[in-house]
Amino acid sequence: LATPSARPVPAMCAAYTCRTSPDWRGSHLVASCHIPPGAVLLTEAPAATTCGDDESESVEAALAKALLESGRGSDWAARFAAAPQQRGGEAAPPISDEALRRLCASGVDEVAALAVYDAVRHNAFGLETPLLGVEHGAAFYETAAKLNHSCDPNCLSTRLGGNFALFAVAAIEEGSELFHSYLPPRLLVLPRRARRAH
Repeated sequence: LATPSARPVPAMCAAYTCRTSPDWRGSHLVASCHIPPGAVLLTEAPAATTCGDDESESVEAALAKALLESGRGSDWAARFAAAPQQRGGEAAPPISDEALRRLCASGVDEVAALAVYDAVRHNAFGLETPLLGVEHGAAFYETAAKLNHSCDPNCLSTRLGGNFALFAVAAIEEGSELFHSYLPPRLLVLPRRARRAH
């Protein structure tokens, strides 16, 4: 997989700002200046990762556990939570009693465990091998979690050595929201109905 040649955003411009909207977008990233195609917008180390090799718990539960063990709790998770009406009225996260017990085993209260699990469930990134697309874990990137999806994104995201990297694939005007695809590029060429299954 070739990556675009990297061009920095103009030195006098912070590439993006974070805005919060009361609609479905919640917190999202917006260009704070004109951004040329090929510009590197973000490189970010993960707040936590998991390799998903423990088959006794889900990747989401393992990642939530790692975040809880690093001291993140309800207040931290609130920065990534969307109100239920913003998520189509979803009910509580589908977590088993056993998984919840494991999350609370280190003395974390149930409210914090559920809040962090919910943040992970809606904002974590799957990790996969670039060539074969084999999933091997998940990661949580605090800034990248604020990116919304588009099937016609103006940005391309990739993982470089576990870090998240974001590049502009088109010129982005000041004030425009930054979008990337939640789907791997190989799935973006599929018809819409097939993409929705992912």
